Amino acid sequence: MNAAQLILPALCAAALSLGAAMPRITVDAAKPVGPVNPLAFGANIEAADDRGIFDRPFSAPINPHGVAQGEGTWDPAANRPHPGIVRKLREMRIGMLRYPGGCLAHNYNWKQAVGPLSERKDWKFGIDQFMELCRKMNWEPLFTLTDYALPAEELAELFKGSCREVCVADTVEDGVDLARDIAQERDAMVCAFRSLHIYGQIRSCFGLR
Repeated sequence: MNAAQLILPALCAAALSLGAAMPRITVDAAKPVGPVNPLAFGANIEAADDRGIFDRPFSAPINPHGVAQGEGTWDPAANRPHPGIVRKLREMRIGMLRYPGGCLAHNYNWKQAVGPLSERKDWKFGIDQFMELCRKMNWEPLFTLTDYALPAEELAELFKGSCREVCVADTVEDGVDLARDIAQERDAMVCAFRSLHIYGQIRSCFGLR
């Protein structure tokens, strides 16, 4: 606790002891003050291999709840967003969804999450399915990538040549260098360093309008 945190309560207590009026804050909930950016309200989907990250050992079978079902958002049998979950998600009114998670990104090899479903043994909920879910819900997609799983040049392969502007993050020690490496590999422009996420022109990059 710093000095300001100690002094301010003491000053307030002294003022009240001298008879000062109790401070009062009034909020008029009926008065609009401006629009709220929908990106301020987001959610996280843990749709990657959780072995070795939490309490499941690497020797355990892969958990289909994340990689096949998208934590219940995806119906792999019908290859579509789960209608019941979609109805509930709409009630949340979020504007952004992070994929494939936070810590789980350390195990995330995006090359396992692309390609024909017939060639994806476990990963029935991959990048195409994540983008389809975002399209269905009109969410901004947010990717989390790290160089624990793949080097920067292979991470950069995820983004098509038309994706020239991405924002990259730095919550890991070498995050800034990783961001610049990805940008250089794709001839892209790094426009921000924030929190180990790739965002910005992702919608157009993956054909999401």
